[in-house]
Amino acid sequence: MAIPVELEFSGRQKEFEFRDKFVLPLLVRLGFGVVVNYHGQREFGRDVVFADIDRFGHVVYYGMQIKYEASISLANSQGLIEDAEQATHNSFMHPQTGRTEHISCFYVVNAGDISEQARANFFATVVRKGVRDARLLDGNALLLLDKSAALNRAGHLQERLAGMLQEIRRNKNILPGLAAALVGFAAEPERGAFPLLRCRNIAMAHHLGAPFPIPGLALDVIDQYWESIRILNDVADSVGVPVVVSDFRSGRAKGFGELCPQAIMLGEQIELAVVATLADLGSQAGRR
Repeated sequence: MAIPVELEFSGRQKEFEFRDKFVLPLLVRLGFGVVVNYHGQREFGRDVVFADIDRFGHVVYYGMQIKYEASISLANSQGLIEDAEQATHNSFMHPQTGRTEHISCFYVVNAGDISEQARANFFATVVRKGVRDARLLDGNALLLLDKSAALNRAGHLQERLAGMLQEIRRNKNILPGLAAALVGFAAEPERGAFPLLRCRNIAMAHHLGAPFPIPGLALDVIDQYWESIRILNDVADSVGVPVVVSDFRSGRAKGFGELCPQAIMLGEQIELAVVATLADLGSQAGRR
């Protein structure tokens, strides 16, 4: 089997390009942290050491050898077995802590195919060599993992965008009624209950805390919308301050109504960009 088109690189450095442009970014998208990259000089069969945190909060280390071959044959599998043995039985020094660590699992990834004979020989032999855990991933398996990582990220982004959209539309719907209710309360505070309804600003705050690009929308617009909603909520609260003159209440209620159009305009600008991005993510998921 030839190397899949999506994994094709050219030139003498194609194995390194495959590693740097596809494998390492894939590890990051899958949630792993790259601990050591040996930059083309294998350390006891390892090109890369990467890590994950298990459910008990412990760090688990993995070693990986990266191949760029159209196919790995039975004869080639002998070298992989030696690499798996060396990688598992020899420690590595963590570059940040200086501690001596061991990997728990060894991966061989190849851009192309891995023959059935090579797989059978590899798995049967590594057990006799005392290798605790070893895995083989070919090009097709890597592409499936890449699509899975992309879909998981798209799903996460869709959830956050949907939350922003819900927040914008809810605020837009309640602002006119809230403005009128505040004016009515300021005119006759003794005759009616103080309006307690407020705008939501949670989804915008979450986005500003961990932003991701939304095509056609500057982050400053979201920042301005968040600030507008914050001010509107503060102004609405101030209308209900117990001991104030009536002119103060009326002025604040009037100011609330004057600030609403700007917040609605910013919200509509964000809404257009969010709807377009959600549609694009949906079409990408359909193509996959």
